[in-house]
Amino acid sequence: MAEKGIAAETSGQVLEALYPAVKEKQLALQLAQTRYERTRGLAPAQRARRTVAYLTRRGFPVATAKKIVRSLEDQEGKDDE
Repeated sequence: MAEKGIAAETSGQVLEALYPAVKEKQLALQLAQTRYERTRGLAPAQRARRTVAYLTRRGFPVATAKKIVRSLEDQEGKDDE
């Protein structure tokens, strides 16, 4: 944004106001659930890898993507029991 003449601090504040961390996690979870469901026939490790890659290509941090995928794996494990 600096090349457009907008200070990093200003753009950071605007982004935080428009996309708070809670909303970002909810959006990532919705996207991950859809992608994870679409890869149901694959091996668990492959499903996780593809879902994490999908989220990171959309701009979510790797740590957030991995955490969400782990929660989906845990939830699926509980549903199978």
